[in-house]
Amino acid sequence: MTTETVPEYVYELGKVEPQDQLVRALNRLAQAIEQATLAKLDTPPVVVPQPLAPLPTPQRANPLVPVEVCPAHNQPWKFVPAGTSKKTGLPYDGFYACPVRGCDQRPRQ
Repeated sequence: MTTETVPEYVYELGKVEPQDQLVRALNRLAQAIEQATLAKLDTPPVVVPQPLAPLPTPQRANPLVPVEVCPAHNQPWKFVPAGTSKKTGLPYDGFYACPVRGCDQRPRQ
């Protein structure tokens, strides 16, 4: 492999393409590294997201009506209006209960 003797500054100015395959390969590699470095410099910096503030608690239309469900049956609570007990004859206030017959679950207060 013979190469012409050309002053180094001519290669730098790009006026003469070197004849040696190794020199050409190294030049291509150097250009690829330069382009990759410049591409990294052009990318925007990585932004670390800040934690979001907690969402406000939604207001219910009627806060007296519970929204939860029976944990045993996954059914919404049923309102039992105030009345008089058939067994004891005593009056009772209205309350929420599970709609499934025999379930003794109640919403938390």
